[in-house]
This record gives sequence, C-alpha cells and structure tokens, in this order.
Amino acid sequence: MSRKSINRWKFIVMFVGVFAAVGLASGLQLQAQSSSDTPIVLNDQSPSIDAVIKPDKGASGAISIELQNVLIRLTNDKDVLTFSAADPRITMISIQLAEGASAQTLHVERLPGVQVAQVKLSAQTTLPDTTVSPAQAPISTLNEPVMAKMILDPALSLPVTTTNANNMVRVEFSQGQQTVQLVDTKGAVLFNATTGSQINGLALRVSPGEYSLNVANDDKSAKAEMLVALGSTTPTTLTDQSVQPTAVPVVDNSSPSVACTASVHVNAATLRSGPGTGYTTTGFVTQNNLVAVGGLNREHNWTLVQSGDTSAWVPTSAIALSGNCTTLTVYDIPTRDLSLQVPSVAKPSAPAAPVGAVSGQPSSGGVDHEKHDSEDKNEHQKSQGEKGDD
Repeated sequence: MSRKSINRWKFIVMFVGVFAAVGLASGLQLQAQSSSDTPIVLNDQSPSIDAVIKPDKGASGAISIELQNVLIRLTNDKDVLTFSAADPRITMISIQLAEGASAQTLHVERLPGVQVAQVKLSAQTTLPDTTVSPAQAPISTLNEPVMAKMILDPALSLPVTTTNANNMVRVEFSQGQQTVQLVDTKGAVLFNATTGSQINGLALRVSPGEYSLNVANDDKSAKAEMLVALGSTTPTTLTDQSVQPTAVPVVDNSSPSVACTASVHVNAATLRSGPGTGYTTTGFVTQNNLVAVGGLNREHNWTLVQSGDTSAWVPTSAIALSGNCTTLTVYDIPTRDLSLQVPSVAKPSAPAAPVGAVSGQPSSGGVDHEKHDSEDKNEHQKSQGEKGDD
C-alpha cells in the first residue's frame, strides 16, 4: 500500500440511532485521524447503531472501534457479511479497508443480556502501530512481541497467547481471499472475517488467554503471503460504567417463589447468543433440565436463561416457566430469524415442451391446470390400485 494512497484516505461515518419508542436519527462526520471523544452508549433507549463507512475515491484506510460488551457486524454494499465479532474479550477492533473497497455498513449492538454497553469509533489512516522486531526465523507459536511473514498453503492454525489486557493481534494480507478466525481453547469463535477486495488487514485487542489464529485461503489451490504480529497498544479509553451482563437468578430450591425457573419439555432446546434463529448457536439443554430465567425479548417468544456460567436464549415454546415469573425483565434486543424459501417447481405439461423451452418450465402459454388435475387424479387412482394389490 503506497504512502500516497494512505495520505489520501478519508471517509464519512453516519450514525443512525435505533431508539426503543421512536425512530430518531443523528449524524456525525469523522475525517482522517479524528475521533469521537464521547463514547456512544447503548441501552434500552438506544440499543444499537448503524454506521455507514464511505472510503474516499477508492483509497485505503482503517476504522478503529473501541468496544465494551457489544457485537459487531460489517457488511459490504452487496449486503455480504465480511466481519463479525460477539465476545466481551475483544475490547478494540481495527479493520483496514482495501483500496477500491465499496461502502461498508457497520452494525453495533449490545451483547445479549447486557443492559448498558459502549462503543467509540474513529477514522485512521492505517492499522495501529505494532512496535516489534521482525522474526529471524519461521515461528510456530505467537507468544511474544514479534512480527513475521507466513505462507498460506493453503491454510494454517497458529497458537496465540496474550498476557495482558493491552495485547493486540494483527494480520495483514497482500493477495487472494482468506477466511480468518480467532478461536479459544474451548472452540468458541471470537471473530470471523473474510479478507480480500474489501478487507486486507485486521487488528484486535483481546483479553489475556490462549487462542488459535486460524487462516485459510478460499482458493485451496493457491498460496498467499500474510503478515502476522503480536504487540501491545494503548489501554482502553472507555470509562467504567459498570457495564456488566445482567445477572441471571440462581436456582434456589429452598425458596422456589423467589426465582423464576424453566423446565425443558422437548428432547433438546437450542441455546443461542440472541433471541432468534439468526443468532449463533451456543449449545443445547436437554429435556427435564431446570434452568434459571433472567428475562424475555420484546415478543416474549425467546427467554434468557442461565447455561453454565453464561447466559443464552432459548425458544419460549420449548420450556415451561415456574416460580415468580410475573416481573421478568424485557430486553429490547432485535429478534432475528433465518428465513429459507424453498422454490416451487412446476410440473412439465404434456405434450413435451416445444424446442427452445427450458425443461421443467411451462411454455409461454401457461400451465394447463385442468390437465394437471386430471393427471394427479389418475396417479392417485393408480396408487390406490397398487396398494390394493399389496
């Protein structure tokens, strides 16, 4: 990336606040190397924001995001998801857009079960600096401040250890398209990204722990070079506003009237990170298990429950509530469901379609419904006769 193109970078970020009762909007413009000094607070009145990021004249640049208990989704102008993260261990994300990248939409909202969250956005020319020495030999693990070039042929899984809250993992790519993930030792994915024509670099400040950086070329037959580094960056500038996930009541069998609990009455209920089938699956809870209840979504068709040491969402239809459940908290978190539409296939009409017609599609004259009804009836009678023969 040339210095000239870096200096040409600028973009505009427009925020649209999503309010609980009324649809108000506010605008904010950010120029290169400027930032919003005031964090954006996400609460019941404003649970999420959408930021439209517009690169100027095809130049490259970066959007830096400080976050506290929020989930992030970045989509391009074709509504294709290019980056997603939903883990409180990530406290900063910097995404470098490639030269010629299209306008991107950044969606930010609270993590499930969180009452108040914060986010701060700023425009940067490049990813944050990583003051480290180049590796003198190929590395097999990333556990000290170092920067190294690595070859994807076509994939690698690199163990990463962060030792303090300011550690930053950084990756950059020069060619091809890759899928990038940071995964903890239990298999939980902290972020997922697709690099290429839209994104060519990422940097994340992540809590101390052991992780695995998994990178793979989308073209399995190709090789690609990547730059990977582990360093430190500035501490968070977000002040403590007691941003903690909402506590889920602990089941107390000696005082069942105090807590609201739920019993699973299906074979296995799916647990998700948010209210809806569009959120990530986090696990399952089996039949007759008793779980503590912490609240409901707006439509009351998803219930927040305690699953181990964390909270998750389960379909209300899969559980039976008991105890003191009349004053449950209602969370203003969008319900997102996957919608799969199965296309219908028209039966071919007889005689055969004329030359030039597509097999299995009706001719320009339309479908002969009376003929289809007659054929269906004959098929039914034939089927009944065959059953009688059996």
